[in-house]
Amino acid sequence: MLDRIMPEHRFSEVHALTVDAPAEAVFEAVHSVAADDLPLMRVLMTVRSLPALATGRHPFGRSHGPLLEQAVDAGFMRLGEEQDREVVLGLIAQPWRIFTGGGIVQLPTVDDFIAFDRPGFAKAAINFFIDGASRPVRVRTETRVWIADAATARKFGCYWVVIRPGSGLIRREWLREIERRAEGVGASGARDRRDR
Repeated sequence: MLDRIMPEHRFSEVHALTVDAPAEAVFEAVHSVAADDLPLMRVLMTVRSLPALATGRHPFGRSHGPLLEQAVDAGFMRLGEEQDREVVLGLIAQPWRIFTGGGIVQLPTVDDFIAFDRPGFAKAAINFFIDGASRPVRVRTETRVWIADAATARKFGCYWVVIRPGSGLIRREWLREIERRAEGVGASGARDRRDR
């Protein structure tokens, strides 16, 4: 679905690992991971939220519950879902505007998201894709960002340089928690199959 929703992009990031569990268990884990399960993410998101807090805004609608639901509360769109296979979320915003709320654009439909091509905004899509049905399966998350104009791409590029290392750490931590939940083992298991 990600290829259909965002076939072209200027920026991307991919992380994956193999999970010794069936696809349905992995898919359930994708949907159930919460911020409380990811201590590194909580720290990094707190740092990222300091400008919003300094201006009296609350960066997220909820502090508890599944991360995918929190993302929707924060402005992401549900772009697609195929049971036990893939889930895709999207966001149109100006994330480099950390003091003014990020300029999030809300659209009514997936087709509107796909067609959006206004300069001055970053259009991002993130997925979790499960390759295989019976154990083991490969779970992969990819973030793609499309930008219509060169000036905005330069602004986003500066922002990307700063946030990409932390973003990668969050994605890897998220995948490890998916693995832990799906396999029903401790977080220290299966180190040899860790994400690249």
